[in-house]
Amino acid sequence: MSLALKKSIIMRLIFDYELDKVAAIEKKSYPINEALSMETIAHCEKSAPEVFLAAMKINDSNPEHNTLFGYICGSLCAAGSLTEESMHTHQPNGEVYCIHSVCVDEKYRGKGIAEWMLQVHGGEWLPFLQPQVKSRNLICKQEQISFFQSAGFELVGASEIKRGARQWYEMRQEMRRR
Repeated sequence: MSLALKKSIIMRLIFDYELDKVAAIEKKSYPINEALSMETIAHCEKSAPEVFLAAMKINDSNPEHNTLFGYICGSLCAAGSLTEESMHTHQPNGEVYCIHSVCVDEKYRGKGIAEWMLQVHGGEWLPFLQPQVKSRNLICKQEQISFFQSAGFELVGASEIKRGARQWYEMRQEMRRR
């Protein structure tokens, strides 16, 4: 990511009035049978707002025109491996953060932003706000495995979770203690 871009973006908590923008990015990022529904996005924001983060491009001359262009959302669970139930239930004291979605608006892709978002989320937000979390888990398609490995996740194996017709794979990143 360029230094100029890095200086003009921040991560912050999402606001409920921004969920329509989140849903629009989600819808453009996944086939219809794989995208999170607006109901699921709203559930994530309501149940785990402290770890639903927005990536924002800052407009110093007019802060009202800051642009939400990416986000990470999920929930906490006690299960060691992701299941359909763990992806739909939030357990506030859970030790596993289930990442439901990591999305970047198509205009901002290919600039290292998703990896930066994962670093900020896992390195700054979770250890501070959810110190009990021992790992972050997610599911991804086969062609995304190498990206998540480069961001510090390890392949667990084929996931039992079904989204569309293709096989999904579970990835895990153990959290580092400060």
